[in-house]
Amino acid sequence: MYCRLSKIATTPNLVNRLLSPIASELVSLTDFSFDIMRLINNLICYLLFCMSNRYSQYWSTSLHQMKLVKKLQAHNDRIWHACFSQNNQFLATCCADGQVNLYSADYKLIQQLPHPATVRQCCFSDDSTKLYVACYNCNLYVYALEDNEFKTFAILEKAHSKEIKSVAVQRKFIATCARDRCVHIWKTNQMYEDDYDCISVLQTHTQDIKSVFFGQKQLCSVGYDNTICLYNEQFMDEEFDYQLKAIYKSPVGPEEETDIANEIGCTVWSGVFNDQGIVVVDQLGYISLLQLDNDKLVIKAHKKIHSSAIYKVIKSGLGYVTAGQDGSVKIINNQFEIDWELKGHTGEVNSVATNGKDIVSVGDDGILYIWNW
Repeated sequence: MYCRLSKIATTPNLVNRLLSPIASELVSLTDFSFDIMRLINNLICYLLFCMSNRYSQYWSTSLHQMKLVKKLQAHNDRIWHACFSQNNQFLATCCADGQVNLYSADYKLIQQLPHPATVRQCCFSDDSTKLYVACYNCNLYVYALEDNEFKTFAILEKAHSKEIKSVAVQRKFIATCARDRCVHIWKTNQMYEDDYDCISVLQTHTQDIKSVFFGQKQLCSVGYDNTICLYNEQFMDEEFDYQLKAIYKSPVGPEEETDIANEIGCTVWSGVFNDQGIVVVDQLGYISLLQLDNDKLVIKAHKKIHSSAIYKVIKSGLGYVTAGQDGSVKIINNQFEIDWELKGHTGEVNSVATNGKDIVSVGDDGILYIWNW
C-alpha cells in the first residue's frame, strides 16, 4: 500500500517535518526501515545546517522524556552544591555538615573529605586534577589528585574575614567571595606551587556576596545587595589584575524585596555567562539576561519561571537548568520558556549540575537525584 505525503507547513510540528518525505516521493507504509533511515538523514541535515535553537530544543524535549534514573542518600544534612569535574570523571557534593563527597562517573562513592564547618561550594580545576573547597571557617582548601585520590595540597587560611560563599576557577585564577562583601582573586605563586597569592581584592558590593563565576577573561559577582558586578581581566606592568567594568544596581535597596517590571528587585543568587551576555537568577523566581551597554549592565530579558527563589542556574545544551526553593528543577530554552519541570525533592533544591548526559540535583533533603532522557 502506498500513499503520497506532503510536507507539513506548520513549523511547530518538527517531528512530522522530519518524518515527511523529500518533495513528493512515494512511501511504503510498511517500509519501517526506510522511514527510520529517512528520519535519521533529515535529522542530521537539520542539526548540521538549518536547525534553530527553538527547533532543536523542541526536538530534544518532544521525542524524549526526562526521568529520574537514580537517587542516593548522599548526606545526612542539607546539600548546598554539586559540580562535575571538567573531564566528567568526578562529581562532588558539599554538605552543611562540612563533608564533601566525591563520586565516580557511575555515581559510586569513592571518597569523603571532612571539614570543620559548613562547605557552601566547591569546584574543580580546568584540568580536573585539583579540587577547591570554600568553607565557612574562612579557609579555602585545595586538594590535588594523586594515585586516584584527592589529597590535601594547600590550605589558604583566613582567605576571607567571614564565611566563604563561593569559589570559581579559570585557568590560573581562583575567585572567592564571602559574607565580608569582598571578592578575592588568587593566583599560584610562581616559586611555590602550593602557595597562592591574592592579586586583587574587589570591594564593590555593599552586602553579602552570594556567587562568583568566570566568563572569557571576565568575572561576575552577584549578591544580597541586589547588585551584579562585571570585572575584566587586565595585564599591566607584567602583572594580572581584575578591574570593575560595569555594574547593575537595582532600583530597590538591599533591605527591600519588590517585584518590578523589567528590573531585579531582590537578592541575586547565581549566574552564568553565555554568548549574549550574563544570565542571572534571583530571590523572586526570575531569570534575567543582562548585556553590556556603555559600561552599564542592562536587562534585556526578564521572566518569572519559579514561584519563589532560584538558587542556581547552569548552562545545559541549548538552554539552562535551574534549582528552586519551590522544590523543583526546571529545564528552559534560550527564550526562557520552560520545557521540563522535574519534581522529586522533599525540600528546597539548592544546586544542579550536568555532565552533558545526566542532570543531577541536590537540596535540603540530603538526596542526590540523577535525571536522564
